[in-house]
Amino acid sequence: MPKRRFVAVVVVLAMLVVPLGAFAAYPDYDFVDTWGGPGSDPGQFTDPAGIAQGPYGEVFVSEYIGNRIQVFDADGMFLRQLGSAGSGDGQMQHPAGMEVTEDGLLFLADSRNDRISTWSTSGDWYGSFGTSGTGDGQLEAPLDVALGPDGLLYVVENHNHRVQVFEPDGTYVRKWGIFGSATGEFKYPGALEIDSSGTVWVVDSDNDRIQRFTLEGTYLGTVGSSGTGDGELSSPYDIEADPHGNMYVTDSNNSRVQKFTFDGTFVTEFGSSGTGDGEFNFCWGVLPSSERYVMVTDEANHRVQRWFTAVPTAEEPIAGNTRFTTAVAASVAGYPSGLSEDAEGYKTVIIATGRNWPDALGGATLAGVLDAPILLVDTNALPDAVSAEIVRLGATRAIVLGGTVALSGDVANAIDALPGVVDIERIGGDNRYLTAEMIAARAVDLQGLDFDHTAFVATGDNFPDALAGSPIAAANGWPLYLVPASGLLDATKDAMQDAGVVDAHILGGLTTVTAGTESQLNTLLGDANVDRIKGDTRYETAVEIARFGQDAANMNWTYTALATGMDFPDALTGGPIQGRCRSILLLTAGTGDLPSAVGGAIEDHKNAIWTMRYLGGTAAVPQATRDEVANLLY
Repeated sequence: MPKRRFVAVVVVLAMLVVPLGAFAAYPDYDFVDTWGGPGSDPGQFTDPAGIAQGPYGEVFVSEYIGNRIQVFDADGMFLRQLGSAGSGDGQMQHPAGMEVTEDGLLFLADSRNDRISTWSTSGDWYGSFGTSGTGDGQLEAPLDVALGPDGLLYVVENHNHRVQVFEPDGTYVRKWGIFGSATGEFKYPGALEIDSSGTVWVVDSDNDRIQRFTLEGTYLGTVGSSGTGDGELSSPYDIEADPHGNMYVTDSNNSRVQKFTFDGTFVTEFGSSGTGDGEFNFCWGVLPSSERYVMVTDEANHRVQRWFTAVPTAEEPIAGNTRFTTAVAASVAGYPSGLSEDAEGYKTVIIATGRNWPDALGGATLAGVLDAPILLVDTNALPDAVSAEIVRLGATRAIVLGGTVALSGDVANAIDALPGVVDIERIGGDNRYLTAEMIAARAVDLQGLDFDHTAFVATGDNFPDALAGSPIAAANGWPLYLVPASGLLDATKDAMQDAGVVDAHILGGLTTVTAGTESQLNTLLGDANVDRIKGDTRYETAVEIARFGQDAANMNWTYTALATGMDFPDALTGGPIQGRCRSILLLTAGTGDLPSAVGGAIEDHKNAIWTMRYLGGTAAVPQATRDEVANLLY
């Protein structure tokens, strides 16, 4: 079990829900509401501890003494329960910190059982790893777990005073830390968080500080010291980052939550000691939610509290002087540190012509599967900026989309001759439909058993609907099939069947994908497995695709992007980087007037939009449009 004070008291999350206009200016946090109360019934708590948010906004709360995980909607309505007390399969003793992944896995620090358990967010128990002990791979009171950008699990052990790193299957990788107060040493550490740069923040609870490390365990610095002043700590116990990289720390013995910037500078605090609204009796877990609320587990008060502040929305322009350099800017934004090896052992870039769109429409799916950017080239020339970006990325393979009419052999040869590039592959058929089928087949083959048998279908006569769906395709590995106005081609039917497609989502209205085509898909797949996502215009269709993405495809509004719907290049190259962060893409007219449906969607989701990205320069997304968007956001 955790050290003395952690047994008697467990922390409750404080969740914040309040009308935005009612709050003071950032960075003040205002109490919103609370849920829970002592007890063992659904929705009640016995010492709530860890708190995490699922991919569809659900809130998971572990009960340290109640020995279960309860799941709530974002407003605190009870949904379901995971686990029960014990040490057997699907049971837990003193559950603490959790990591919930984007693909619906929950990793739990099952502290008294000295193991890490894996669940689905729906409640299926998948297994566990760890045994009691002090050796490599053994655990003593694990209190938190985090998934690193390297795909490894980082576990903090309260009683072994260290961090251990594992493969997701439990294979031991490395460790760091021993008992003590010197740099790199720990006394009863309580939690850890990994920020977007790959820095590991470890809550060194009994040393009243936060220590920062590289993923390999190299010490980087310390935040905080003992005390009650701003930035000082007394038994900190949990830490979590918001989408802007700010860190929230439960300063448990000081009965408050403190907020720090990404470099450890104190920003603000909220909470005090007591049992009333906005007061804590040992705050344990903290969760800055996707919609600007901060939820805190108030352990000894057996409740979760919510707080709110109107965090200003960041603006991120992604643009160059040309369509080619805008694609480079998107690549730099998505891959600032270069590429990682893909499933085939390459560092891959996707190359498409910047002069036309049909061959590249399906490229977002392939880019998502390979975690690769899309770069644009001229039909017969390789721009210098693109050459430099391929080298900067450390690419070892280029996949060229389209035949030699779209992208010449000379350009392919020039790419192949770049330093580091050892392989070049071309995917191109006799027409846009065959090329889309070939790209889809390649993406499905790469996924293997991970392909979930879902596909998009869009017109091959225009680009906006397919591009609006490209982040969803990239994030989920869903292939895109193109259809002409005359209906579904026999070759496309065969390609979909060969790929094992079961569910198809049509992008666009009847003027783009006809009722006859929908009927053909119904015959091929069954009426229940075909639906249509549409609006009256390309802009409304993009909004409906975004809503579908949030509701059914695990997408979010955190880093919303806006691109022109009048041309293809910016959205084409922006789709994959949006897919990397599972954020949606909206289209605008490019005339200075924001379409009303787009403005309405932005305003409806202003709580969830932390960063607004503009793809392309002001010639594509005019400054007047950006100003209108800014007026809708915080």
